[in-house]
Amino acid sequence: MSAEEPRKRLRTEEYSNQTEIEAYSEKAKGAKEVNDVENAENQRFYMTEEDAGIETFLDSGLPAIDGILKARFTDFMVHEVDVEGKVITLTDMESHDPLPEVEASSSAKEDKIEKQSVVPHSDVTLEEQGQAATPADSIPLPSELSECIPQDAASQFFSCLQDLSIGKSNETAVLESSQFSTPLDKTKRTLLHQLIRKHFSGLESTTTKDGSFQVHKSTRSNQPRPKRDARLSWKALGGEYCYFHLYKENRDSMDCLGKIARLLKIPTKLLSIAGTKDRRGITCQRAAVRHVRASRLAQLNAGSLSNSTYGFLLGNYSYGNSPLKLGDLQGNEFQVVLRDVSTPEDKIELCMSSIKEHGFINYFGLQRFGTSSVGTHTIGIALLQSDWKKAVELILSPRPEHTGPVREAMNIWHTTHDPDATLKILPRRLIAETSILETWLRSGNQNDFLGAFQRIPRHLRSIYPHAYQSYVWNKVVSWRIKQLGDKPVAGDLVLESPTGNQSNDNIPVDPEAPDVVEDIPQTSKPIARHLKEEELGNYTIYDIVLPLPGRNILYPNNSTFDAYKRIMSEHSLDPCQMARKDRELSLPGDYRKLVVRPKGMEWYTIKYDSLEQQITTTDKDVLENKAPVTTDDGKYRALVLKFQLPSSSYATMALREATRSATSSGDQRFLMTNLRDSSS
Repeated sequence: MSAEEPRKRLRTEEYSNQTEIEAYSEKAKGAKEVNDVENAENQRFYMTEEDAGIETFLDSGLPAIDGILKARFTDFMVHEVDVEGKVITLTDMESHDPLPEVEASSSAKEDKIEKQSVVPHSDVTLEEQGQAATPADSIPLPSELSECIPQDAASQFFSCLQDLSIGKSNETAVLESSQFSTPLDKTKRTLLHQLIRKHFSGLESTTTKDGSFQVHKSTRSNQPRPKRDARLSWKALGGEYCYFHLYKENRDSMDCLGKIARLLKIPTKLLSIAGTKDRRGITCQRAAVRHVRASRLAQLNAGSLSNSTYGFLLGNYSYGNSPLKLGDLQGNEFQVVLRDVSTPEDKIELCMSSIKEHGFINYFGLQRFGTSSVGTHTIGIALLQSDWKKAVELILSPRPEHTGPVREAMNIWHTTHDPDATLKILPRRLIAETSILETWLRSGNQNDFLGAFQRIPRHLRSIYPHAYQSYVWNKVVSWRIKQLGDKPVAGDLVLESPTGNQSNDNIPVDPEAPDVVEDIPQTSKPIARHLKEEELGNYTIYDIVLPLPGRNILYPNNSTFDAYKRIMSEHSLDPCQMARKDRELSLPGDYRKLVVRPKGMEWYTIKYDSLEQQITTTDKDVLENKAPVTTDDGKYRALVLKFQLPSSSYATMALREATRSATSSGDQRFLMTNLRDSSS
């Protein structure tokens, strides 16, 4: 990049009538028109803020801070904040499972029993075994059997059994039914089996259909029964659930749980978490597993330390009596690095101080809508319209971001509609696509769109309609801020506890589990009500909530409700008609704070020399006594921010208020590529 070429920024500008998000700003002078066309196409490889309804700012007059987000995954760290306000960090990877105390007398007794029960085979010869056994010709036949079995036949049979028992022979011993004087009834057959077990060890006897007896070496082990597990019971440990801190690097939360379950050879449903975390970054959160001890979990760290593909570490173990539930957290603490910052210190101070004091619009971030050019909310629209065909076709649609085996597989599908040929190439990580095609391969009916969609795992199916709820919320809040400003107005919604307390601070608002409010006991559910004109002075914008469309919510009693109806009517949907026969699509609705303020927000700038240089310290670094290398006169400058947000609030939306730039991973990669080009 030449010195004259303007730096390419992905700036979000706000105009009087509309908001435009320019994915590629001013091009270098003299660039060819074809390159502009290609760049315009490239921007559709991923969603923009405008696609997700993110259209405005809380304070449009703030200066913008230049910077690149998530240039390295270590630039974005998230630590869960539990229900008690404790920040979850990985500080100890040892299991610390207590050892049971065994009395010396009991231990000595067990040792004595074990020594008497087990005699090393090498110390006992076959001759000694034969001498220790009862001679075959001296085994008396009970009178009930002597009437039926001649003595010479019995003696020959017992001799074969003795050789088989001490290992002189491996051939099956047989006492033919033709040798009996009279047939043996059931009582006499049982008596003969008992006689064999009494005098000959390590043998198994069976009766054939014609009444003959066959005896062979037992296949069961003669080793002593293993001692009972002397470890402490679950009750003594503190509960049947083992809680642990899950530290992960550049990996999805559910992907991590799946890997842990496979390593432990247990169902994934035995694991639970309080909320999902970003993939692109370093995160630490609580997790729980049923009937797995800390000592077993700690063994997984050895594989993770030797194999970087694991991407996780476990530690800080404890025990309890219940699993974790989605929403069991106060929020998250973020530590974020913006690289290549050129904004003057005074403007940084002005911008960050404003966000600390006034907050930002609580938009759903782009992560809510997937990483594809086909947003999950567009599939949600088709589902809520009961257009199963369109929903499935959108999931299977070819996309410009597809590369390698995915592109090849999708080309095969759209050319041949052969699910078998497609599945042979399609990567298994594309769960929705794989589920649909496998269903059609088994049934042979490619017109069964509903049946194919229902084979997608439930947690993945639910993403689509919830994404549409989020899209509508984003569109409405953009309209609300632009048209009605950042003050409460009559008809706005606030939440109250069922007891009538007007404080909203401890009421669960939009936890990460979309339907978690449905599962809260009726006495604990938040109650929404309309604000009256005479009480507006008692509330601020931080008390106002907007509903996610659903069947069990209250809408604002002002022009904001008209915005809901207008936005949803564009998709032939009605906010007052959200009940569906399909329970998964009959969304209950929820409430979400309009504006949020970060807690404990602090920031500083730092110099660094290399684009790949790590700037902050991770939990793993602390455990390994590592510290990042810094310099006072580095070539580049970074802004480091630390703050806490409530559950389901997006740090990227707080950063968007500061940078005025597009936050998608594709846009940020584009900036980082330009920076590398300019520094080379």
